[in-house]
Amino acid sequence: MMACASPSTLSHAARSLHNSDVSWGLSGIAGLVAHVDSPGAKVLLRAGRRSNPALLVLLDDPDRFVAAHVLLTVINCREGIDTSSGNTYNTLKLDDLTSAGPVIAPDQQVQLRRYWTQTKIPLGVVGESPNPSLQRTIPGRSPGYCR
Repeated sequence: MMACASPSTLSHAARSLHNSDVSWGLSGIAGLVAHVDSPGAKVLLRAGRRSNPALLVLLDDPDRFVAAHVLLTVINCREGIDTSSGNTYNTLKLDDLTSAGPVIAPDQQVQLRRYWTQTKIPLGVVGESPNPSLQRTIPGRSPGYCR
């Protein structure tokens, strides 16, 4: 059985992430899909929601906020996300998906920080489930569904 990662280990793993670690693709079934491939991402994913505080800090870093958003989505939105528009991944809009890498407008960094801290995971809430009273839900969807 693997020991739980300490907060300092999770913080170190998070600081090793970079937006360039995210790969994007289109799936006929799921729509837009994202994957973060790095040793740090594996540590954070194994720790689950205990990684939230370390990932929330990265939302303030222009070189890491996209990777943090993708991992926060994978960890906290287990019921699925809305990718029906084809160029949006859980509120993050990607432009020019045909180029070497998608174009992401820098102003989305502030919007994503607000999305996670005000509507999904208030700062200071750690544990196995985010505060359900502050989760945004879509009619007919469970609170674990992210729009």
